[in-house]
Amino acid sequence: MSPDWEAQSTLDPYTKLTEDIDGVRETIDGFGDTVLRAKHNYWGNDDEQGSAFAVEPYVVLPTSDDGLGAEHVEFGLVLAFACSLTHDVSLEVHDGRSNRAR
Repeated sequence: MSPDWEAQSTLDPYTKLTEDIDGVRETIDGFGDTVLRAKHNYWGNDDEQGSAFAVEPYVVLPTSDDGLGAEHVEFGLVLAFACSLTHDVSLEVHDGRSNRAR
């Protein structure tokens, strides 16, 4: 898109989920969800020195088979910060929020 913007779409063509509930093992498999994501680097894009900050909004589309993914459209936002502490040590902090039911 541009040096400061990225876009991504992720499609999970096959998902397998195995659960053990009260001693009964159940496996379901099928098509997974679709995720659309954007990322904007406010500063420090691909810079090996200094710091960087980005904002990453995303949307999860419930394209999965029953029981394998989201039951409704989900959305969220991730804030990402990174900085160099020394030549060999860096710090990365990511904080995200979503509307996913818990």
